Order: sequence, then C-alpha cells, then structure tokens
Amino acid sequence: MFASAECPLHVAARRAPGAAALVTAQRIFTYAVFDECVARVAGVLRAEGVQQDSRVVIFEDRSAETVAVFPALWRLGAVACPIDARLLHDEVVARAEEAQATHIFTRIPLNAGIPIVSPLALFASGSALSEARVDPNIPATIVWTSGSTGRPKAAVHHLAQHWANARASNANLPLAPHDCWGLSLPLHHVSGLAILFRCWLAGATIALPDREATLVETISRMGVTHVSLVPAQLRRLLDVSEGRRALAGLRAILLGGGPLPISILQEAEEAHLPVYATYGMTEMCSQIATTPGSPGPMPLRHSARPIIPGTVRIGPHDEIQVRGETLFAGYLTGGVVELPLTQDGWFATGDVGRLDAQGHLYVTGRQDNMFVSGGENIHPEEIERALCRIEGVESAVVTPVRDRVYGLLPIAFVRMRNEAPVDARRLDRELRRSLPGYMAPRAFLSWPSEGEVGIKLDRAVFARAARCFEENGWRGVEPHGAGE
Repeated sequence: MFASAECPLHVAARRAPGAAALVTAQRIFTYAVFDECVARVAGVLRAEGVQQDSRVVIFEDRSAETVAVFPALWRLGAVACPIDARLLHDEVVARAEEAQATHIFTRIPLNAGIPIVSPLALFASGSALSEARVDPNIPATIVWTSGSTGRPKAAVHHLAQHWANARASNANLPLAPHDCWGLSLPLHHVSGLAILFRCWLAGATIALPDREATLVETISRMGVTHVSLVPAQLRRLLDVSEGRRALAGLRAILLGGGPLPISILQEAEEAHLPVYATYGMTEMCSQIATTPGSPGPMPLRHSARPIIPGTVRIGPHDEIQVRGETLFAGYLTGGVVELPLTQDGWFATGDVGRLDAQGHLYVTGRQDNMFVSGGENIHPEEIERALCRIEGVESAVVTPVRDRVYGLLPIAFVRMRNEAPVDARRLDRELRRSLPGYMAPRAFLSWPSEGEVGIKLDRAVFARAARCFEENGWRGVEPHGAGE
C-alpha cells in the first residue's frame, strides 16, 4: 500500500465540482463547496492544536459540521472518535479517557480536563488547510461496539479498511453519482460512517435530515434513493401508507443491524421492495455478507454472500470467523491496540452460522447467548425466529431464568403488531408445532418500554426485566410447562 493518497471527497470534488455532496433541510452543498468547507474545518482544528496522531472525541448530533469534521481530521492525520450524543457526562469522560483523547468536539460544556473544540461557526472562520492528502494506513477512527452482549469495546480502524468495505459494498449494491443515500443511522455506529465512505467513493449525495424529521419525510422530501435501515425502522415504515409509498420509490434498502424477522422480509417481498439483507459488525467496518445485487424482488432468505470472497469461514463449534482487508486494526486496551486472532490469522466473531454449497452465509445466533436447560443446548435466536413466524408477532427476545429442576429455562418477551396484547396460550400452542417442548418458553411477557436502545436491541435490558418477574414470583404472569 502507498503511504498517502488523495482524500476521496477531494477527488470527487475535482471530478464533479457542481454535483451535490451533502443535502440538508436548509442547504445544498456541492462537492466543490463542501470540500472547501472541510479544508476550512481542518484549518480551524489545526489552529486548536489538532495534529497528526491527535485523538478527537466527537460528541455531537449529526450536522453538516459534524460530517465535515471526519475528513478534516483525516487530512491532519488525526483520529476521529465518535460517541453517542445522548451519553451522560461521566460516560463521555470515561470514553475520552479510554481513547486517550487530546480534544473533544462538542458544543456542550464539559468538565473533562480536555480542550473543547466547538462546532459553532466552524465553516465561517479560520484559514483553509490546502493539503488534501491522507494516510490510509494509520489509525483513522475509534468506534465503540454496540455493547449489546457486554461492555462496549473501542475498535480501531484505518482508512484503508473503511475504503475497502465501501468499494465492496458499491460493487454489490450499485451507487451512482446522481444517487442519494439518506443518513438514517448515527455516525457513532460504523454502519452510519460507512454511508459517508460509500457516497464519497461513488460521488453520490448524502441526505442529512433534521433531528425532528421522520424517515418518511427524509425519504420523500430529500430525493433519497438508498437507505440503511434496521428491522424496527422498516417495520414502522411498512405499518403506514405514507411509509410504504416512500419505500416504493427507493432503489435500495440495506437492512441489517440484527436478526431479520421473517414477517418483515415477507412484507418487503410482497411489496416488491429492493431489500438487501446484510450481516456485519464494527470489527469488519460494517458489511461482511449481503444479499447479492440482482434485478427484481429480493430472494426471500436468511442468507447472504460475503461481499469480498475468501473473508468468511465456519470454525470450531460453528463459529463464524472473518479476515481480510476490511478487518479492523484491533481493540484499544490500556492504551495498546491488540488484535485477537486465531493461530492461522482469523478473527472469531462470536456469532454462530453455516455456509452452504453456494457460498451463502446463514447466521443462526451468538455463542455467548446460548445456555443449557436440562442438559439441552438452547440458542435463543432459534426460538425468536420461530416466534416471529407466528401471525401477529413483530419482535421477540428470549432470555434464560433460573429453575430448580432444569437449571435455566427460556422465557420470551414479545412485541405484537399494532400493540396487540400478548396471547400466551396461542403463542405456546403455535410454537410447539415447530419446536421441541424443551425449547418452549416458561412465560411470554410483554415488550419492555426500554427494550430498544439506539438502533440495536440491548439483551441486558431484557435479562434485567426477566429477573424482576422472577424475583416477584411471576405475579401477573401465567407460566407454561417446561421440558415436555
């Protein structure tokens, strides 16, 4: 690899200076104008002391200034460390300390003992940085994993890894200069960052909605042709006529971020929506395997092909393992970047799955979610998929509770369509037609209000809710048989 390269945003500005790079509710930035904005932001950051190897925590909502900060930092050789703008003060400080941050980009007063760079009037002040080259092989981002199965880890990426994922994505899911990708996911997730890289490499437009704008408004009013969604977002759009109309005009819907309920895929198929089901993770810079691009309706299946051949295998105990040019540099641990690999150089994802003869990847669960009930191995995801095939079930999460006889038993939290009440007897009866008795949940509980945090499910929330019912003697809950 070469030591430096032109910033892809700058390349796109030279090729098509008048094309739209970023669209907000208030303004359209052409590539030439936005490239100049980035140069001015880099100049301001340099004046604030940001330099090569600086680490800047980005603690801000999505805005044109926030989008511009990322390429500005990379032109300086600095590292962007985006975090959730909803985090509380102590957690912000903890993330900054973990990243060994030199600056925090925010408009919020913080007592962190670290210099603050405010985004206010960022475009209008300072001298521009003329240099638009970047080094693709040094740390460029630190992105924290979702933490849905434990404490979030700080994953370090190089630009080369982000670019490789974006190139592979654009080859599978075509993105042209006149297309527009809606920034529907947060920039502290690698799935949100990936939208920037795809658009800049393709010379496409990024649509940046107002914080109060709905998905329907974003898609309908901003000329969006491509969108990244998680199942809950797609579900909400499918449930209203305006949402279905907005979806019908899209060229591509990249759907991922967790298990994909059969009911949602079926509705998308019936509506002839261009859904690309995807499996990915922070450590691989977003997509790992995605439904292959093809004309017409998407084949209805829980599988996808690796977007880069030779990067996925099934290891011991059916664990999915990955490698290749999109694999991250490692986790930042105690100031040191460590990349845990198998002896032959693969990264163990912790996910369980299989590859068929055609090279399609089927993801069936996570190793750390599995538990033993009465001597039987139970993968919660298998029960969840079966529940989501039952008429009226929108989402399901299964978690274990303690039992004197079986050790652990599964219980299910169920969210019904249109907020219908949970009919435990019907769910139990339907579920036993497709699963053995030992996998039948002891109880079916209503969905907790705090069940979704951001764009992902937090299984720890459901585990805590289950313990509350357990500790209160299951009052108000009708238990069902187990191990039958």
